[in-house]
Amino acid sequence: RVHAPPVVMPAEHQERGKSGDRVDPSSAGPVLFEGTLRPGDLLYVPRGFLHTTLRPPCDEGDDVCSTGSDDFSTSLTIGVQTESMGFTYDKLLLCAMFLHGEGPSLEELRQMQASHELLRHPLPLPGAPLVAESADDASALPLEGAIRKLNAAWKYIQPGSSP
Repeated sequence: RVHAPPVVMPAEHQERGKSGDRVDPSSAGPVLFEGTLRPGDLLYVPRGFLHTTLRPPCDEGDDVCSTGSDDFSTSLTIGVQTESMGFTYDKLLLCAMFLHGEGPSLEELRQMQASHELLRHPLPLPGAPLVAESADDASALPLEGAIRKLNAAWKYIQPGSSP
């Protein structure tokens, strides 16, 4: 079962269901997918989407159960930790601020992350398959475009200050 994310592109401190955090099923949000995966199936669950796994009971005549494998089931999660590797807009912002001798406290950073979705998005790294190129950015390097995007959003992220 996969539910809609409570926070779009959550920062690490906003992730739910990790490190012992238990989510009440009634607060999980609408179910977007509910189904049974068969041997060899793969399900991609984007970052921040709450999900649960369980082995369904075997029904008589079920081809999975008839293989004798009804006592074993597993799920494997593989993730690319873009946030912890520093490949997100908030980390680019921190680098720029620290280069200028400034920087938010941890609480201020978390507040900015919570208030501004852009800061939680991965950076458009060169060669990244999901980087959308627009006509006006086609000649620019992806990180230069990210810096322009962050600069344009600055008045919303830090009102009353200049980048």
